[in-house]
Amino acid sequence: HQMLGRCDQMPTLEVKALLDSAGVGCDAKNPPIVMISREAIGPCCWQWHRPTVVLPHFLLEANREDLRNVLLHELEHLKTNHPLQLFWQHLAQVTCWFHPAVWNAASRAALVREFTCDEVATDYGANSASYLRTLLHIAERYERDQSMPAIGFGRTPSEIVLRARRLVELAKRNQNPAATTMVGRRMAVSMLVCIAALASLIWIPSDPLASPRSLWSPWPHWTASTVHCF
Repeated sequence: HQMLGRCDQMPTLEVKALLDSAGVGCDAKNPPIVMISREAIGPCCWQWHRPTVVLPHFLLEANREDLRNVLLHELEHLKTNHPLQLFWQHLAQVTCWFHPAVWNAASRAALVREFTCDEVATDYGANSASYLRTLLHIAERYERDQSMPAIGFGRTPSEIVLRARRLVELAKRNQNPAATTMVGRRMAVSMLVCIAALASLIWIPSDPLASPRSLWSPWPHWTASTVHCF
């Protein structure tokens, strides 16, 4: 928050001009607030009172390709209400700080949110090469200025590596959609067969008169009565 207090807010007309020049569409009547920071390496966003995007100053001096990719990514975070999801995630982490599964789920959720925005920003793999160059530029900037806070677009090097691998996979799928569709169909059929086999082994006793000692009625009498009534 101290860093945000030192950010410069762009006027609304300049925000619209910035989004138009980058080729990014938004609500013309209610564009997001754009803050410019000379301290942060990576961009970020939040949506507490009004959608806000924080951009590091070097992106304004970089090529339009990087700026467009970053804006598409951050605006997708806002469209899908990721800042609100992050708030509830942090609340769960504070409440259940002692549970390792909560921290593991939180890290996975954060990565999935980044995957979702990466897919939209790359048009589901069609522009993966351009997006990978943007990730590389931000990673290089982080390596150069590790004393500055790296937030948002690329929090850690390991996260950038995982996202880069996924972008490569998306690009491969985009080049050969027929093979991807066939693999998806085979996986769907296999899952359907497995679910059907599992369902055939599940038997819920709903006869309240059945003996609890029977091989086919392992549940107690009150359970069978409840299911029968339901």
